[in-house]
Amino acid sequence: MAQFIPLGTKTYTLTEHLPKARQQCRARPGYEHVASGECKVCETIAAGKANRSIQSVVLPELQRITSNTTGLEGFVCPPQRILEYDSRPTWEPREATPGERLVLCHCDLSRANIMLNEETMDVAAILDWENSGFYPKEFEQPVWTPTLEDYHATYQDHAQIQKDIKLITGTIRACSKLTKSSTWKAQIPSAENAIIAFTAFQGFYKGNELDD
Repeated sequence: MAQFIPLGTKTYTLTEHLPKARQQCRARPGYEHVASGECKVCETIAAGKANRSIQSVVLPELQRITSNTTGLEGFVCPPQRILEYDSRPTWEPREATPGERLVLCHCDLSRANIMLNEETMDVAAILDWENSGFYPKEFEQPVWTPTLEDYHATYQDHAQIQKDIKLITGTIRACSKLTKSSTWKAQIPSAENAIIAFTAFQGFYKGNELDD
């Protein structure tokens, strides 16, 4: 659960601490899939529940929130796979083109950012909103489904990255790959950016549920 606390002109988010989920079997006593250690059956069930939740709850809720300008409140912070490819020091927001719909995108809905309830394996929270912003809906890459290795491979998919850059800027330019992005990171008000997005999306944390 989360509480939204106004302070002056800003709103801050106070979230409940979520314990790290255990990797052992979560089946009820007497019906365990394995005697001890990591349970691949429960991992598969959890991944399936997470996938259904993203597709049937999270994405539709995000896509109900729209804007006429990319980024969040005039600030554009692309996901890391793009920042490591494109060395530009700043990213300018752009207005939606005629007929274009910009929706709220999380921009990094990987399994690492999806917290599950330890007992039910239902989705409990979505983490890491610092790269979120308003973009065409196809900008939200389906990174919740790949394995960790496949997720890392998206950093090398330069053809897709160029398509994503065009969605942000409306154009594609020649880019030089970054080895370090500390200069860029120093400019990112990531905590504030995450608060804006999390607050905009607070409806998701007010009772959306999935059936098994």
